[in-house]
Amino acid sequence: MFSSLSNKKLVIVLLLLLVVLSLIGIISLGTKKSHASPELSNVHQQLEKFASIYKEAIQKPWPILAPQQLLKMGISSQDVVMLRERLQFTGDLAVSSVNYPLFDKKLEEAVLLFQHRHGLIANGQVTKETLAALNVSPEKRMKQLQANIERWKHFEQKQSRRYLWVNIPDYHARLIENEQVSLIERVIIGKPSNPTPELYSKMTDIMLNPYWIVPKSIAKKNLIPKAINNPSYLEQQNIRVFLTSTQEEVPLAQVDWTNVANNVQDYFFRQEPGPHNPLGQIKFKITNKNSIYLHDTSSKQLFDESQRALSSGCIRLQNPFSLFAKLAEDNQSVSKQQSDLKSILKSGETLSIKLNEPLPVYITYLTAWVDNKGLLHFAQDVYNRDVG
Repeated sequence: MFSSLSNKKLVIVLLLLLVVLSLIGIISLGTKKSHASPELSNVHQQLEKFASIYKEAIQKPWPILAPQQLLKMGISSQDVVMLRERLQFTGDLAVSSVNYPLFDKKLEEAVLLFQHRHGLIANGQVTKETLAALNVSPEKRMKQLQANIERWKHFEQKQSRRYLWVNIPDYHARLIENEQVSLIERVIIGKPSNPTPELYSKMTDIMLNPYWIVPKSIAKKNLIPKAINNPSYLEQQNIRVFLTSTQEEVPLAQVDWTNVANNVQDYFFRQEPGPHNPLGQIKFKITNKNSIYLHDTSSKQLFDESQRALSSGCIRLQNPFSLFAKLAEDNQSVSKQQSDLKSILKSGETLSIKLNEPLPVYITYLTAWVDNKGLLHFAQDVYNRDVG
């Protein structure tokens, strides 16, 4: 098909194809601010089309955008011309006068769309983060897409009628029912030093007013030194000490901290429900060997961050009781507690609820996807797994 076309015409054909695949018309500014739902079937086939476009572009020049000033509305320079060319290639600027040097409203909308598709703060200005995403080479994008094609093939085979899907690089959890998103929540995932693992499991239990078993690593690095320096620290934090072998509690006044520090594996620390508890008021248990679960948090302000790889591996939900309400729809054991929920939480007493219908939970690492409007999205490769 392409053999009879000149290089210039070939580039134009590829650009138009990218625009058609990634845009159905120009999306309004209001839509860009919303979080579009991902497509869930045959995604790997759509990603293959985009990968072929980036593969073609590898042979073409890819100048690095390095503007001397912040590119935003009203700026006029040759850097704006280069920006237009780049956004035409990415499919975010459908129609443009290539040599037009003024940063106008249409260009701002194109930048907003690009930021939306890359999970960046959308302000219409070419920020440092936006510039870095614009300069990612076609070769790197192609490899990223190829990595995600294989991941999507695996994920598409696993999907069931109803499941909870947490996509790590996207920082969101979605409840999927019959291939439709019925609930979406912001999440906080593990830091690169304590990554949240990919897994396919089932949610089996919910715990209201959960206690927290302090991980051994945190106990050794943080908790024990603080307890040695401040004998009242554990009592202030409502933390109790137990023997690992017998589950017997050790009164704080009788704890031999030198022995504990040297034999941390022989003890475990449990923080009782309350305002200091990092699990907040609710915990969702999923079966896995990594002791990963979903939970509430007492640090709600962190959900305002755009990059939310901040936990020690477990997944924090912004509005966990929205998920509780959805689970009550088809779990009698949950719905029975819904009317008394406020009084249960106020009591501070721990209550464990077993789900009548365990919920499949899929935790994935997908840094590229296509949404239900046909837009290609990229997320930050927060754990550096895309390109070796």
